[in-house]
Amino acid sequence: MSRNLTTDLKNRLTAATTTPCFLWRADFDSFTLRLWSGAGDLTWDSQTWLGNGWLQGFDGASEQVEVASTGASVKLAGVPQDIISLILNAKHGAPGKFYLGALDTDGDIIADPYLVFSGLLDIPTILDDPGSPEITITYESLLVDLDRSREFRYNTESQKTQYPSDRGFEYASSAALWTGTWSNKKVDVRKKKPVAKSKRGAKK
Repeated sequence: MSRNLTTDLKNRLTAATTTPCFLWRADFDSFTLRLWSGAGDLTWDSQTWLGNGWLQGFDGASEQVEVASTGASVKLAGVPQDIISLILNAKHGAPGKFYLGALDTDGDIIADPYLVFSGLLDIPTILDDPGSPEITITYESLLVDLDRSREFRYNTESQKTQYPSDRGFEYASSAALWTGTWSNKKVDVRKKKPVAKSKRGAKK
């Protein structure tokens, strides 16, 4: 992780006493939610991050030597019902980011928080407790696309999904079923013999 930390943040996190914090940004269909793990509003990246107690925990992100897709999740509590409905109906694949930061002795954020995880919305689930409903939002790593099978086929239908006006594969399917003979000579299909070409200027 240290390879991407700013010097100020690294020094603060490795100090004898430190005040770490987490920040979460979620881009939903109709709104963007920015929360952080502390109390009160926090200003960073020219944006306001709410410290209203909704953000309860963050789990799942870790560095690995091999290239692999890993997920992460965030737990929320005390969220109003209208926000819960928007989250539960959010589009699959909406982006989300998690940051690790630290506060200085004045309680201000130290530039710049470290991007721990960036992924795509997978499944939001809710623990329906009437007193205090909890939501767990799971994200897929951006590398999850490496695990998906590719369904592209070499035919005109697949080609037109990417290049609508391209006709390069228009006859690919029929060519695969063709049983004729490739030749630069005309062939009498009935006798399957080459037909002699007439020569210009030949005497009758």
